[in-house]
Amino acid sequence: MDHKCMTEETAALIKEILEKMLAHLSVRASVDAVWDGTAVRIEAVTEDPAAFGRNESGVLEALQYLAQRIAGRKLGDGGLPPVVLDLNGCRKRREIELGRLAEEVSGRIGVTGGSELLQPMTSWERKIVHVALRDKAGIETRSEDSREGRRVRIRSWQQAPPGGMPHDLPSPAGE
Repeated sequence: MDHKCMTEETAALIKEILEKMLAHLSVRASVDAVWDGTAVRIEAVTEDPAAFGRNESGVLEALQYLAQRIAGRKLGDGGLPPVVLDLNGCRKRREIELGRLAEEVSGRIGVTGGSELLQPMTSWERKIVHVALRDKAGIETRSEDSREGRRVRIRSWQQAPPGGMPHDLPSPAGE
């Protein structure tokens, strides 16, 4: 079986799995899944936009993870493509929001120096911030653990980390 056929079958299976999960949660939704050449992309739109409350991005990540794990069990985990789920446009809105936040904070840090620790985020949210700022001159991002969860610290690379030199600067001669 060729790879394209397999990924189209995978998209159909993941769509079916997600539809069943949403039905078990008593959430009515239309679900579309397509293979885009790099990932299975799923768009789900619920009839009740408030169906998942304030933690929509956490629910999004959990549903995406579960759908991929269930598909992996049915198909075998080897070669299972990435699954990207967007629920009521939440992923797109959150990506835009986090990109703006990253730019705002990095602009402030670039002027004042120092660093700022963002609110706890899921792994894909942290990745958005890291990617948004990876090419920004003089700015560094780092994920850190906290009691509340993993957070991103945005800082000026001129600010030395505790106990050392910034990794972007050469160390003094002889060290």
